[in-house]
Amino acid sequence: MKLRELLLAGFRVLEVFIAKDKPGHTNLEKNFSNALKDIPTLTELSTLALYNIAVSQPFMKHIRSNGNILLLESFFQKKADFLESIIKNPSLWTNGNTSGYKTASLDGKEWNRWSVKVLDAIKNLSLTLPDLNNVSGTGCSRSTDRVWPQGIALCPYRPPVP
Repeated sequence: MKLRELLLAGFRVLEVFIAKDKPGHTNLEKNFSNALKDIPTLTELSTLALYNIAVSQPFMKHIRSNGNILLLESFFQKKADFLESIIKNPSLWTNGNTSGYKTASLDGKEWNRWSVKVLDAIKNLSLTLPDLNNVSGTGCSRSTDRVWPQGIALCPYRPPVP
């Protein structure tokens, strides 16, 4: 049984076993239950999960391992180039190919166990998410507006060229 189905079943069970002053779900419970059934919400959550495992985690890992963010211009350019490749071909993320980490992840390193579970879950959902490729590409195009080339102009310090 899929996680989403388990959560929905859990809501029905909770209603029976939890004694409340008023019967039925709270607003939070209703909204969460509705979100698990809403295709646009699931599409956005899938895109955010893909961005997290393929861009955010490798990005922060690299940033934390370097002492001076001002010396990372080439890495920021690598991120921008990577996002452009996803914009042109979102199926690199959405096809569910867990062996495609070299082109579907910013650092090109093998997916960890959690990332594989996320990819598998999205692969199982992808047949019900017709706009996943479009939303993934659009999400990446919006995030390219916030990378290094625009930020470097605001920074008066330029690191010395070795």
